[in-house]
Order: sequence, then C-alpha cells, then structure tokens
Amino acid sequence: MRLLAAGELKAAYEKRKQKAPELTPITLGHPADEVARIACRGIAKQWKLIGVECKLVEFPPGVFDDTEAKCDLVYLQLAAVEPLIDAGRLLGREGLTPADNPTIQLTLQQIEQARNWQQARERLLMLHRLLYEDVTLLPLWQTHDHFAYRRTLQGIAPARTTLYQDIELWQLAPALARTQP
Repeated sequence: MRLLAAGELKAAYEKRKQKAPELTPITLGHPADEVARIACRGIAKQWKLIGVECKLVEFPPGVFDDTEAKCDLVYLQLAAVEPLIDAGRLLGREGLTPADNPTIQLTLQQIEQARNWQQARERLLMLHRLLYEDVTLLPLWQTHDHFAYRRTLQGIAPARTTLYQDIELWQLAPALARTQP
C-alpha cells in the first residue's frame, strides 16, 4: 500500500468532487411498422421510468436494420419457429446478430451435431442459460404471426400460440366438383 503525497491527495479529492458525466440518450432504431412503433414507444417509456432517456429512430419503409450505424440498439421482430435451425441463423458466426462469446459458439456447434431430441433439448437449454448470462440478445416479447389459409381447411383454433398448434386436428373439407352448365 502506497501513501499519497499531499498534492496527490488533494487532486484525488478534487476529482471525486466532480460531477459524474451525464448519460447521452440511447438511440433505438426500428422498422416503419405499427407493431415496432408501439413496442419501441413502450420500451422508451419503461426506460424513462428508470432515468434512461431514449431517442427513437424510424427506418425508411422496407429498411429493417441500421445501415448507417446511427443507433445504439435496433428493434427487430424475429420468430424462432424451429430453434435447432434458427439459433445458428440468429447467433452463429454468419448470423443476424453473431455472438462473440466462444462458449455460445461452441454450444451452437453442439446443437448442430445433436444426434437425438434429448441431446438437442439439453443443448438448447444450455444455450438459453448462456444467452441469459451473456445478454447478447434482449428478448422482449413475442408477437403472433399473421397467416393465410384456405376456407376448406378446418380445425384451426382461433386462439393459438404457434402456427402449427394442433396440426393433427387439421382437415380439408370435402370439395364438391363444379358442374359445367
């Protein structure tokens, strides 16, 4: 332990008296659609409650990423329909948001090499834990996707959580042949 000289002590005291630098607002970019607008307004409102100012930037129509690197964070709507495939597409070295954590990259490789569903499940759970600790991705909430189907398809529940929910109940209604006049 080193003792400070009088001049050093005074300089250290003066430095501590200085006010902490003010935080600049976070710039949050989002696509030009109503779901993204509402979600980002909600995020900004929640951040303001904890003293974090946020500037929202809406991208031009058809632009979904911060191509000019003006934003601190970008809001994206992603649906992981098939986690075994989507994990690599999202977090892999060539993914949308590549994880720079070597343990996450190793776990992604192990997921790709899983030989059965039990291994895949265990490795996906490990990936979830690692992401939670690493905070590479900020999962906010999930929206329901829109989809279209023929009226002859029956058995689709109106309140669903996934697109293929209860697929075993889906049936095509018998179609009557049209008669020519």
